[in-house]
Formats: sequence, structure tokens, C-alpha cells
Amino acid sequence: MFQVLAEIFRTRNLIVLLLGIFLFRSCIAVPYTVPSGSMEPTIFSGDRVLTLMFAYDIKIPFSGGTIWQHGTPKLGDVVVFKRPDKPSQTYIKRVVALGGQKISMAGKTLIIDDQPLTNEPVKLADADRLLIDELDGEPSVLRESLGERDHLVLYDDGSSFSDLWSQKEGFVVPSGSYFVMGDNRDHSNDSRSWGVIGLQDIIGKAVLVVWSYGSVPGAPTGMRWWRVLRPFD
Repeated sequence: MFQVLAEIFRTRNLIVLLLGIFLFRSCIAVPYTVPSGSMEPTIFSGDRVLTLMFAYDIKIPFSGGTIWQHGTPKLGDVVVFKRPDKPSQTYIKRVVALGGQKISMAGKTLIIDDQPLTNEPVKLADADRLLIDELDGEPSVLRESLGERDHLVLYDDGSSFSDLWSQKEGFVVPSGSYFVMGDNRDHSNDSRSWGVIGLQDIIGKAVLVVWSYGSVPGAPTGMRWWRVLRPFD
């Protein structure tokens, strides 16, 4: 009898544990492995980032419906989302303009509501510099001030993607939408190519690198201990 009760107790504890893990991954936080270098020099390919799924709202698991919205993305937030026109694809980018704001670029300068953002050249740490994907030219790393936050952005002097996009007239972000870009400005498939995202597309807010592992030719291989538990700018 006692053996039966003990087995039931162990089974119940296992069920509770599995349910807790399920609820944590579907409602609270989930790790996301970054597959590309579009967010360099903030996030590198092989980084596993922690994404808070409750940062802006509480969603019904697997349905996409919202139970309670308690916030909205701010300028500079790094978000994980489903691309609106291809919902099977998951992206990670930075929010650079909110609904109602006008966005444009002039060379390596982002312009919000006709006000150029301040940026200044910085030297990237040697360990992180070795992880940057192969570029067409020499990389330029700048510290950009966006809203109340500063973060690093990367430009490729051998690429003209940003220059081509900067020739377009300013774009006004629709109300309730968000314009997102990768920090690797010349090598990022983002809102400049396929448009804005809405809150319903956002899975959560990425807040830090949990751990990082990868292999880049000529770069440190294996576990990148210096990137473990590194928060984002």
C-alpha cells in the first residue's frame, strides 16, 4: 500500500514538474538560438538568448490570443518575433521607430522625426571582433543613442545597402506598428525590406545572452565564456 502511494506521489511530482516546465517555456521565458549575424555586434551567431514572453502581454499558449496587455515595446528594445508575411520564420531585431514616427537614413546615420541620432566610433573588444562574420569591407562600429539607450551598431564599408535605403524618402510608421532593424545595418533583412511588425507578431523581449557556443574560421571555438549572461545594451 505504501509503495503504491509513494509511486503515485512520485508520478504526481513528475507531472507537476513537467507542467511547470511547459508553462515556463510557453508563457514566461524561452531560449532562442541566433542563427545569423544580423544583430552583430550586439548578438552573434551561436548566442542563445533569454526571451521574456510576458514583457508586454500575456498570451494564450499556442493560440496567439492575448489575455492581458500591460506594456508596449520601447525604442531600443530587442525583440523576437514572427515575420508578418512569413509567420513560420522567427527573427530577432531592435525596435528603432514607433508608430507615428518618421524614419530615414543618411549614410551611417539613422534619422527619427527629422532628428539625426548621435553616433560615435568605438573600438570593439578583440574577442568579439573575431566573431564578426566576413564582410565586404572594413567594419565600422558606432555607439548609437536611441531614445534613452545607447547601443552598438555595425556598418560594412564595402556594402551599399544602407546607402541605397537612405536615398528613399522618410517613412512614417503606422500607428500601433514597430519598425525594426538589425544592428548589423548593412547585412540585415528587416523592416527596410518587408515592412513593420505589430504587437501580435512579437514573441517576447530578448534581454541577455544565456550562453554562447559556435565555430567561426579564425575565431575562438567552443564555449564563449566571456559572453555568458551578458545583458544587451
